[in-house]
Order: sequence, then structure tokens, then C-alpha cells
Amino acid sequence: MYTNDLLRPVRIGLFLGLLSILFGMAWAVFLATQHERIHETFESQLEAFLQERFFLTDGVEVHHGDSPTTTHNHEGHSHNHGEKAAVDTHEAPSHEDPLIEMAHTRLTRGHLHAMGLGLLTIGVSLILALLNVPEPIKTVASVSIGLGSLSYPLSWIIMGYRTPVMGLEEAEKSVLLIVGPSVLLVLSGILIATFYLLKGIISDRSRSQA
Repeated sequence: MYTNDLLRPVRIGLFLGLLSILFGMAWAVFLATQHERIHETFESQLEAFLQERFFLTDGVEVHHGDSPTTTHNHEGHSHNHGEKAAVDTHEAPSHEDPLIEMAHTRLTRGHLHAMGLGLLTIGVSLILALLNVPEPIKTVASVSIGLGSLSYPLSWIIMGYRTPVMGLEEAEKSVLLIVGPSVLLVLSGILIATFYLLKGIISDRSRSQA
């Protein structure tokens, strides 16, 4: 059988795997060249969120119905309002803000997952191409992994951009509808390949012992 015939059932999966790798590389370049711009965006988002949630009166930050000495927590942010504490309404959040740092980390994980899952898609697709598996099943399995390898990294990127405003847990919850199907797609493709690989091994051993 020619190589083209072997790869025909998994060509879409191979394409999706390569596309995932290219996306991961492009995203890494974007993060490296636009790091400061992204950071400024996060800071402005967080500042706008704080200004929306808090009222500023006579230089003292006051929350709805609270006294100026109240401490407010928002998803890992601690806003301490001591008596007569001066607050600059135009001051950007600290560069060491934990939510902003975590947002950057999540954006970076989008790159890492895209590269890793892209390679996984290509590897599993090639294994399926060599196995004695019905062609429709080969196609379904490789395409499933390929789609999961593209959508799962996107969930990390969306989560990263939402983290400064929504907080850690809420940002995670907001992408569950992407993460769940993505994981299922990847796992289904891997399980199909594993099943037929084990089936082939058992068949070969049975024939050799006969």
C-alpha cells in the first residue's frame, strides 16, 4: 500500500495537528513581542473593575455601606482601606499583582498546550494510519484529537484574558464549556488508538502461538 493510501484516512487529523503547532508558535511570538501591551491591558481592566466596584470619597476608598477601615477581598485581591488612607484614582495596579501574573501564566500555557497537543495529534494519527482499523474510525479518532488540540489551548487563552477581572475561580468556570468537550475529544481519540493497538498486539500473539 502506498504512503498516500495509508495517510488518507488521517490527513485531516494531521492537518489539525500541524495547525495546532503553528498556532502555538504564532502565539508564543505574540506573547514575546506584545508582553508589555498585554500587561497594560490587564492593568487597565483591573483598574476599571476596581473603580466600578468602589466609590472614592475625599481621598478614601469606600465600598457600598462599608466604613473606610473595611478590608475587601476579590478572588485573591486584598484591598486594605485604612483610616485616612490616600488613594490615587489613576494609579495602575501593581506589576506584581498576583492575578495579573496568573493571567500571564495562563496565556503561556495556551502556547504550551497547543504545541504538546499538536504533536500528540500527529503521533496518534500516524499510529492509527499503521494499524488495522476501519478507515472511518481512523478518521474520527484523528479528527477528534485534532479538534481537541485546537480548542483546549484556546480555553487557556480565554481564561487568561478573563482572570484579572473575573478572578481565578470564576475565570476557570467561564471556560468549562470549552474545556469539557476538548478533553473528551482528545481522550476519545487516544482511547480508540489504544484499543486497536492492544487488539493488534493480542491478535499477533495469538497467531504466533497457533
